[in-house]
Amino acid sequence: MLILAMISTITFVSMSKLSDNRAIIRLINIYTILVLVLDSFLYTLFLNNQTYTMMGELLMFNSFTFYMDMLMYFIMMVMSSLYGYNLYNNNLYKTLFEPKKELMMLFLMNMLGALLMMHSNDFITLFVSIELQSYSIYLITAIYNSSYKASKASMLYFFMGGMLSMLMAYSMNTFYSVLNSYTLHTLDNTIINTLDLNLMLMALSLGLLFKIGMAPLHKWLMSMYENTPMLMTVYMSLMPKMSMLSYLMLSNISMNSLVMSMLAILTLLVGSVGGLLQMKIKRLLAFSGLTNAGYMMLLLLLNNNEFSYLYYMTQYSISHLAMFMMMIFSMYYINYINNQYNPIMYVNQLKGLMHDNAYLVLSMAMVVFSFMGMPPLLGFFGKLNMLMSMLNNGYYFMSIVLIVASLMSALYYLYLLNVSMQDKNNMLMNSNETVSSVLSYMLSSLMMLMTFGFMYNTLMMDMFNVYFN
Repeated sequence: MLILAMISTITFVSMSKLSDNRAIIRLINIYTILVLVLDSFLYTLFLNNQTYTMMGELLMFNSFTFYMDMLMYFIMMVMSSLYGYNLYNNNLYKTLFEPKKELMMLFLMNMLGALLMMHSNDFITLFVSIELQSYSIYLITAIYNSSYKASKASMLYFFMGGMLSMLMAYSMNTFYSVLNSYTLHTLDNTIINTLDLNLMLMALSLGLLFKIGMAPLHKWLMSMYENTPMLMTVYMSLMPKMSMLSYLMLSNISMNSLVMSMLAILTLLVGSVGGLLQMKIKRLLAFSGLTNAGYMMLLLLLNNNEFSYLYYMTQYSISHLAMFMMMIFSMYYINYINNQYNPIMYVNQLKGLMHDNAYLVLSMAMVVFSFMGMPPLLGFFGKLNMLMSMLNNGYYFMSIVLIVASLMSALYYLYLLNVSMQDKNNMLMNSNETVSSVLSYMLSSLMMLMTFGFMYNTLMMDMFNVYFN
């Protein structure tokens, strides 16, 4: 279904003018809804949590992959709606974003790579899906870059991605030379310990983690986010992280727990402390994403803990989309525009936003409190499930690190909220523009999901007990 959407999009792009791209957005949304319905139906067929393979064991399917598929399709539907509205709205958005009809095709290519990676059961399929994701992100990063700093960030991303791909390819070749197989199910713990391949597993896992900007190789990712248009950053900061962390959670590829613990602690400390020093919005949100990635790395240490991981990934995705959507809405009230692609760059540009749109600041407060883990919002139950899982598995020190990192990161979340509630700034204006009802409904739906987190927690727990047990 997704491949059919890609073929249709390529046909539209090659045969239509830019003014006809509205049909592309509608087509992608229709395909996304159909895939969501089909995936939900297939999801009910795998209630016993068995793993099925196809195409000569190249691909695998189970309840975990189907759930992540639905979450990725939901994100893609939100992104295509945002992009479509941004292109065809006759107000402030029109002047802030130059139309690029090739962009949705790149989004679909990246989405295909993410889905293939989730279902990969073979080293060849895994490597191809990673590169399909990476090269589409390279193009998405460079498609709007016109400044020296932006081009430099794109080239740095390409260089780092190429080096890490070489590391992973070498690890995969070593596995094949020893095991005579590219299939991942041959990597059971007995064989790994016997053949002493832990170093190669560590190199492969590190390659995956550093490709999404885990500490200490994270600075290049911050620069890339800063010099990428806001709408592109929403997708780029979420989808690769989802696919690669979920693959590590699902597969037999795991590194030494001590190394993973050290990386998780370092990532949490860098994310929580680094955000305190930031004055730019996207760099602050990038460090926030780094902290949340550290939380999910802690869950990789636990065995048979899919529920806590899926719940945290779901609440983080919803909060992430809501936060960036509110940053886009804030463009309506900013008089000083930094540049065409990143109108809001500094946190101080939000000063006095409370006086122009109190409801938007109230929504921002809910998202901030969800990131902080305040009850009864969705983020509270995500961190609660994570903390209980770690305590039940005996990770007491890591639980303390989690709590300390949450408290430290709460400081820059509150700083972002405090600035928006300060006195009115001359950078703000009382805009006559009104936010589209479609975008308002989208944001309202995300806010409802976060507000009624306790209901979602109970529903997801019941669903998990049925589907995964």
